[in-house]
Amino acid sequence: EPPAALDHHAAEPASDSSALEPHAEERAFAHAVRIRPQYREAFRFAPGGAAAAVAYRLELAEGEHVRIEAEPPPLRRGGVAIELFEIADGSAPLTPHHLRLIARAEPGAHELEARVARGGEYVVRVQPAPGHEGLYRIAILSAVPVKESRGVLVFPIAGLDARAIRSGYGAPRDGGRRRHNGVDIFAPRGTPVLAVADGVVRDVSVSAVGGKVIWLEAEGGDVAYYYAHLDAQLVSVGARVRAGDVIGRVGNTGNARRASPHLHFGIYRRGRRVPIDPTPLVQTAVSTARPDAESFEGDVGALGSDARAVEADVPVRAAPAEDAAVVDTLAAGAIVKLLGATGRWYRVELPSGGIGFAPAARLELAQ
Repeated sequence: EPPAALDHHAAEPASDSSALEPHAEERAFAHAVRIRPQYREAFRFAPGGAAAAVAYRLELAEGEHVRIEAEPPPLRRGGVAIELFEIADGSAPLTPHHLRLIARAEPGAHELEARVARGGEYVVRVQPAPGHEGLYRIAILSAVPVKESRGVLVFPIAGLDARAIRSGYGAPRDGGRRRHNGVDIFAPRGTPVLAVADGVVRDVSVSAVGGKVIWLEAEGGDVAYYYAHLDAQLVSVGARVRAGDVIGRVGNTGNARRASPHLHFGIYRRGRRVPIDPTPLVQTAVSTARPDAESFEGDVGALGSDARAVEADVPVRAAPAEDAAVVDTLAAGAIVKLLGATGRWYRVELPSGGIGFAPAARLELAQ
């Protein structure tokens, strides 16, 4: 079953994590970076200092579902704390005393899922126990509340929106002998295909027409979502999925072998027999980009090492975005420590002890 809405009246004060690493929690909160959901970062944890724990600050809507993953290095299973806090007083300094614990991962788990009961600012903290440090891949993913009647779904292909539709519902097929009972959304082969809503996978199969297909039944059972021409099916029958979960990859299997890779997406009522026009729903669907730490432009293996600025006036920003505030500027040859990597950015520790994000292309490993 989907996670129940969490009762904020039962929320606990932020716990004392000093058993994991003294003062690491406070330091992580003090340097919590503002992010948007669908965020991924490779982060190398190390005992003590800025690399002992990491925290992220984000806004969530009422009823929003959030999933936090912390994939550990090989042979380091278990021993990581993942917690979600609500900021009780947004105007106060971000310290454990101004946070309320909303959810905590089960012991030994490397992921946490929760659905927040009200909108506001939240903080995610990830911290391995002593002896479990190393390179982790962290993902903070979310989906807005799904209300099919209002046309609010997650767009079925990551990072795209309705502009990627090239063949609409009702278009003639086979010389007019049949009509197109869905929409075709074009994307590069292998692009992640997403669950548009919470539901249960009812069929994963291969057919001559649809190729590799997936049927996802929405919660309530009155609507089924049909995905066809997939290159890969990444779920099994009976799996419960959340809106925004990756369930497959774009391809051109079945009768689309001679076409460019695309997803055929359809919506059906009453046992898959009655197609309905998905156009209004996909036109208002929420685009859910899922950036991937593996596509980072720098060297993930360099995390934990020192790097230097290759030129003067390298900006260090408060978040990994060009429009984020500049917190410092590096002179040519200035040394920083590489803590994490996301997109085109390194998370760096400055000589002053501050934390920020610098463009990967403007840093090189210090010799």
